[in-house]
Amino acid sequence: MNQTISDEVRWTTSDLELLATEDCKRYEIIHGELFVSRAPD
Repeated sequence: MNQTISDEVRWTTSDLELLATEDCKRYEIIHGELFVSRAPD
């Protein structure tokens, strides 16, 4: 079965509010895709 673009998960800023905030992680949404990285020191 082929996956179409409309079936993909698109993250929004509202979704970020639901994530548990951790001091050591940085969350970014770029073109609907969620990126998680370590916060800069």
